[in-house]
Amino acid sequence: MNERFRQLAEQAGFIDFTVHNRIESKEQVLEKFAELIVRECATLAFDGPNGILEHFGVDDNSIKVGSRIKVVSKFNVGARGTVTYIEPTGKLWVRRDGASSDVSYYPEEVIGDEK
Repeated sequence: MNERFRQLAEQAGFIDFTVHNRIESKEQVLEKFAELIVRECATLAFDGPNGILEHFGVDDNSIKVGSRIKVVSKFNVGARGTVTYIEPTGKLWVRRDGASSDVSYYPEEVIGDEK
């Protein structure tokens, strides 16, 4: 948990279940904690997902442009390639090894490939 999560948890009363000098139920505290996280994310929305991940100290191990992938479902299962573009919708464009043009895949159709 990074320091900002700890601060939000304390602010929500998650640490000792005391909010504004009164004891709250676990459910009320968790609801407040979730609300604080959402509000924090809303203030960071213009920084995009990477800004939010970085702000909260979350390691982004997702596939990025330049990542090697392996196709695990749909067409060309087993094919490998390199991500050349990622649409704002999340669709990946991949240049498969030995191919002369890119094809698109959804993130759930591929996995990262270290080879």
